[in-house]
Amino acid sequence: MGKRDFFEYLVLSLMLMCVMVLYLGTLNPAFKNDDSPETTAAAFTLGIGHPPGYPLFTMAAKIFTIIPLASPAFRTNIFSSLLSMFVLLVAYFTAKNHIINCFISGGFWIRRILAFVIAIMLALSYIFWNQSTGAKGGIYILNLLFTSIIILYSLNIFQKYEIKYFYLISFIFGLGLVNHWMSIIILTPLLVYFFIKYRNELKIKGFIFSSLFVLIGLSAYLYLPIRANAGPDLNFGNPKTLQDFLWVVLRNAYNYPAKTGLDVYSYQLWEFLKFFFTNYSLFVLLAFIGAWAMLKTEKKTVWYLLGIFVIYIVVVVPYTRTIKGIFILEDILLIPAEYICLLFIAAGMSFIYTKVKQSKILLYFITIAVSGLLCFMTFRHYELNNDSGDYLSYDFGKSIMNTMEKDSVYFGDGDDNLMPVYYLREINNERKDIKFTASAFIMFQWGINDFISKYGNVPMQPLEIDNNIRNIIDSFINKTNIYRSSSYPQFDEMTIPYKQVQKGILIKVTPKNESFSSGIFDIYSYRGIYRRFCLQDPKKLSLITCYPAGMVNQANDLSNDGKLEDALRLYKLAMLFPVAKPEADIYFNMSIVYNKMKDYDNELDCLANAVKRNNKLLPAIERAGLLYYDCGILPLAKDMFTRAIELGNTSEKVKKALNNINSLNVIEQYEYGLNKANDYLLKQNYKKAMNIYNFLLDKNYKTAIIHRNIGLFYVKSGNFSEALNWFLKSKNKAQSPETIYYTAYSYYRIKNIKSALKELEDGLKLFNNDKGLNDLYFQLKKL
Repeated sequence: MGKRDFFEYLVLSLMLMCVMVLYLGTLNPAFKNDDSPETTAAAFTLGIGHPPGYPLFTMAAKIFTIIPLASPAFRTNIFSSLLSMFVLLVAYFTAKNHIINCFISGGFWIRRILAFVIAIMLALSYIFWNQSTGAKGGIYILNLLFTSIIILYSLNIFQKYEIKYFYLISFIFGLGLVNHWMSIIILTPLLVYFFIKYRNELKIKGFIFSSLFVLIGLSAYLYLPIRANAGPDLNFGNPKTLQDFLWVVLRNAYNYPAKTGLDVYSYQLWEFLKFFFTNYSLFVLLAFIGAWAMLKTEKKTVWYLLGIFVIYIVVVVPYTRTIKGIFILEDILLIPAEYICLLFIAAGMSFIYTKVKQSKILLYFITIAVSGLLCFMTFRHYELNNDSGDYLSYDFGKSIMNTMEKDSVYFGDGDDNLMPVYYLREINNERKDIKFTASAFIMFQWGINDFISKYGNVPMQPLEIDNNIRNIIDSFINKTNIYRSSSYPQFDEMTIPYKQVQKGILIKVTPKNESFSSGIFDIYSYRGIYRRFCLQDPKKLSLITCYPAGMVNQANDLSNDGKLEDALRLYKLAMLFPVAKPEADIYFNMSIVYNKMKDYDNELDCLANAVKRNNKLLPAIERAGLLYYDCGILPLAKDMFTRAIELGNTSEKVKKALNNINSLNVIEQYEYGLNKANDYLLKQNYKKAMNIYNFLLDKNYKTAIIHRNIGLFYVKSGNFSEALNWFLKSKNKAQSPETIYYTAYSYYRIKNIKSALKELEDGLKLFNNDKGLNDLYFQLKKL
């Protein structure tokens, strides 16, 4: 190896080290809000995760879970990042040896510099970086590693036929089928094309050995029946028999019809187009140039790469048609297509270099532009992928566990409510006392058998989910506490003869009336919910939303149970969470609580907030109108009543009140309110008075008088500093002996004699015959 080669590998190693450090800095300290906790638990315990079981990744990740560093979750995340380094290595050599050299034959360093840029671009792309920092993402990165190796050695065969390349591709293809067969099997048509194209060179012996290498790779599937027979706690599908083995591998649990429709397809198309710009920014434009340029130099290579790209698009995009919330799967499954796009970008960059290499100015300009875009990708994607403080899923799992009493039964549903439980039970050995199941388990015979073996016999039949859930409840309802996830469509659609009461982030199934203290939420951890990176991820936002949703539901129960202060506390806590929530409904519910407490001032404040957020919330509009009418703010009452009638209100009380208001002109309505406010002030009801005063001040109605009246209230209350503020406002609007007198008097009471005398001297110049000002002036002069 020459000096230049040594220096190349040294730079390549440093580049990979820098990327690894970057990834380690953004690595999730526990696990992401996806399948990562289950993936880690399966690796750590050598268990069997959800179909297709992922045996290859499980065995490989097991090695990393025993490294004495941090937690098993963090170790598995590191494994995913390490896998991505191998992908970058393969990408570097593929770009250098098979793409860039299509345009640049000489130039030792320029080809390597461009290949470095391409590898860095892949490292900084959003979805690649995102999947490289979590355990479940490692499965897709390993799949990409296999795909990239197959592409590299397929291109090697184009350049020079060697039988060993076919054997390696066959073996890698077999391993890929064990890792994530749904993604790798897409390459079958192109591999068949390869074997047909080189059938004369391969001969029968080559076909036989290639098939054997595929089988050798597939042999990793033996892990599933072997481990199933060992009886691990995490044993999804229990693939002991051939039938159960095929059930797991072929993912029969997920055979459901996709939802289609014009809105779904249009959204899907938009997401697909956005995907590549999201990952590569403006660099993606170079892919079009590169593909066009390669058609003139390497037709065989470009059609092969385009074939892979098109196959992934045609298969993956329709495969993921479903509701919007699941479209994240499209991004993950399109990572190989993203990789192909990268190779075309490499071709585009190389082609442009050949056209501008003679102009140093253009080269400098392009270098600066590329560097700037790479910096933009770094900062943008760092912000999106920085999971270094993300404990949301881990803490959510702990919150689930801490909500339940000893020996409780827990029905979980959805990744948020299931995956963290696997990790905490299987790795941390926490809450093994909980009897844990889900509809996804007990709809199948293996899940029924697993439940019975662990928790005792309960009559259940496959596919009869509702009856199975009811039978479990009936068997345990009088023995222990039963809980379910708050988000559980199967439960929501069922009819059961028991009450369902919110307790924290879970719902308790109980035969009696219960409500639970707001203190349950005090035992939860809320780390990271206000961090920016959490608020940019829909999955994280969805998880965070579970807390305020639980608070509101529990507050509703507490309100109905007469525990009003506790209910108010939860409503107010729910409003603090930085997620989308039905704020209008929450404020309206709070108004109901204040009404029960006969606190009509705060009730009105809540109603005003509710109407502000939803101007069609009829109950809030009607009630707000009545309160405005009672307290004397007639214009606002009129507005509420008018809106209520437009929305369909037919109350005679509302119509009568509106007729009364309409009998007065605007000035008369204002004057009525002013008199009401003055009465409230005399009765020491400052808040009611201020509600009216503030409205009138906004309308600029008799502001001097209002300021004076409020000042007099504070004088009587003994708060002369506050009184002074209001008297000064009144004096600025209109000079009068009375206002000047009270301004000076307030200065005097706060021991500012000098300002008081100055105020009186100025006042006497205007009202020199006023007895009150003269008396106070001479009185203060004697001090």
